[in-house]
Amino acid sequence: MSENNIKTSSSIMGYLLLENNTFHIIEIIATLIRKYGVDVKFDEKSNAFTFKYGDYIIGASFVNGVMGTTDPINACKYNFLWKSAREKVSLYKSHVLLSVMNVKNKLEGYKLFTEIMCVLANFDNAIAIYMPAQNVTLNAGTYIEDARVLKSGKNPIHLWICICPVELEDATLVYTYGLNEFGKYEIEARSTEKHYMELFDFVYNLCDYILINNKILETGDSFNTANGENYIAIVGEGIYIDRASAKFNM
Repeated sequence: MSENNIKTSSSIMGYLLLENNTFHIIEIIATLIRKYGVDVKFDEKSNAFTFKYGDYIIGASFVNGVMGTTDPINACKYNFLWKSAREKVSLYKSHVLLSVMNVKNKLEGYKLFTEIMCVLANFDNAIAIYMPAQNVTLNAGTYIEDARVLKSGKNPIHLWICICPVELEDATLVYTYGLNEFGKYEIEARSTEKHYMELFDFVYNLCDYILINNKILETGDSFNTANGENYIAIVGEGIYIDRASAKFNM
């Protein structure tokens, strides 16, 4: 099953959630000009700015108020690493929409998106980053910390793809939500014996391999764990998720 029929968009979008009604837009613009050497166009009336960076078009807009949906709060349940997420995110008072457009290479686009989001979130009133395509809400401080691996050439996979464990009646499952944004099949790793963190590590490393090598999984593809165990992919209809996936029985 080598044909990749997954539709992807040419833009990347996410929201920064703030604990009050302050958006440090002047400081942020100054940082972007210094960091990227760009010409930033600021619309004071709408509290928004845009700029071009290479072929990319980047836009950010501040909204003094909450979003017209509870999705950012509901998505907290998919971040199993942030136990108090729902309690803290439910207190946000305003938000910023960040868009990176004209994206031709999703991996490079997400790297740029992450760098710019870190500039926006580098203030003490930043609570969280909500990624609608991944259906996950991330802690702003942790986001900035984890994004630092980009400087060493590594990929902060969990900032771009939701990797979530779920307990089924007879097994543990770890699945991805967001690999389709890169034109790839989602992954579902299932086991009746292994701890969910073992499955998480396997899925995390496999996602990294897929993105770096621009790999589209096919039925029969095999992958090894750090312990040398070998597992084979079966591509087809998802078990837990409502889209195609590459399944691994571990």
